[in-house]
Amino acid sequence: MKKNKKMVLASIALATAMMINSGAYAQGQNVKQENFFESIIQKTSEKFGLKKEDVKQIVDSEMKAKHETRQADIKKNAESKLTELVKAGKITENQKQLILKKQEENQAKRDAEFDSMKNLTPEQRRDAMEKNRDEMKAWATQNGIDINYLMFGGRGKN
Repeated sequence: MKKNKKMVLASIALATAMMINSGAYAQGQNVKQENFFESIIQKTSEKFGLKKEDVKQIVDSEMKAKHETRQADIKKNAESKLTELVKAGKITENQKQLILKKQEENQAKRDAEFDSMKNLTPEQRRDAMEKNRDEMKAWATQNGIDINYLMFGGRGKN
C-alpha cells in the first residue's frame, strides 16, 4: 500500500511539473525540457525511494498521451477549418482530402525525423525547414491549393 501511495504522490508531482513546463515545450525548447524532466525524475525517484526507470516510464507515458491528444486536436481543428473552406467554395472536397493526407504524411515525417533534427545546428535545422517549405509550396501549386490551406488547415487565410 505504501508503494502505491508513493507512486500516486510521484505521479502528482510529475504531472504538476509537466504542466508548469509545458510552455517551454510548446516553444520548442526541447533540450531545456529534457534536462528539466531528467532532474524531476531523479529527484522524485530519490525522494520517494522509487526506481528511476519506473518514474521515467510514468513521465514518458504521460508525455506520449499529451502529444497524441494535442495531435488529435490539431487534426480535428484542421479538418473542421477545411470543411468550412469547402462549404465556402475556396477548395474542393478532393483538395480537402489531399490536404488532410499530406498533413498526415508531414506529421509522420516530422515524427520520424524528430531525434535526428535535435542533432542539427540551428542553421542546418533552418535549411531543412526551408527545404520542406519549398517542397510543400511545389506540392500545393501542383495541386492548385493555396499553401496557407495546406500548412495551417486554412488558418489565417479565408
